[in-house]
Amino acid sequence: MKKHFALSMATFCCLLFTACASIRLTETESSGKNIAKDGISENDDLRISYDFWGEHGLMYFTIYNKSKKPVYIDWKKSVYVHNQWKNDYWIEQTTSESITVPIGDEKSRSFRNVMSTVVAERITFLPPDCYICVPITFEILDHLNRKQQLQNFRENKIIEISDNLKWDENAKKEVIQKPGKKGSFKAYTVSYNKENSPYRFRNFITYSNDEKFSSEKSFDNEFFVKRFVQMSGFRFFGKAFVMAHKPKPAKHLKNGLMKVSDTFIIYDSPFRKSTSFYKTL
Repeated sequence: MKKHFALSMATFCCLLFTACASIRLTETESSGKNIAKDGISENDDLRISYDFWGEHGLMYFTIYNKSKKPVYIDWKKSVYVHNQWKNDYWIEQTTSESITVPIGDEKSRSFRNVMSTVVAERITFLPPDCYICVPITFEILDHLNRKQQLQNFRENKIIEISDNLKWDENAKKEVIQKPGKKGSFKAYTVSYNKENSPYRFRNFITYSNDEKFSSEKSFDNEFFVKRFVQMSGFRFFGKAFVMAHKPKPAKHLKNGLMKVSDTFIIYDSPFRKSTSFYKTL
């Protein structure tokens, strides 16, 4: 009984937070030399697939070698650029890791753990028909908070405007079509173009078909934030599905409480796109 009550309370609290929270959806658009359509950019050699979805946005991508020749990726010459600031995918460093090695002969064999020095991989060998993911993932918004300062000349004060679009003088209410053409609703929005967007970011990848990089090639995917849409958590997260691990026998802890199975909630996230992300306000 206590177990079911705790499960119900946890579910109720999660659903209450979802209903009360405000979410700012961030939509991006591709521009520049190599256009990414629906988060995918490709040439004769490679296909890069992006997925920014997550809190604050993530510069996550995979690279697929679609050619019939090996490809070598130089991470030292590949960078993530945020508002013209360079961020390196490769950092020259060594780490110590524990590995298991066999000892003895065929008749008497055993294993033991030893410490090994591992050097960060600068050049990645990518065979044909093979994938690789980015070695380091950056947050797109990171510590950068979108804040504006407006001068109130009458009172001679500096007014700070937060990420909440309700307080943004440039925001307007717009009719938003629900995904799947299931009606519409009004929400606060702010739209941008490439020139006035507060966030512009690029992914620059250097690669070659030659291990010695006698001839280099590059991918240069550029994105910018084109629109903010603020809505309730209820509309953003969509329908909730309560998931629980397989029930286990009740276990009493030393403090007298009862341990219950872990519970989590999955939402259908109707606004989810690989080129969008969000922020909880």
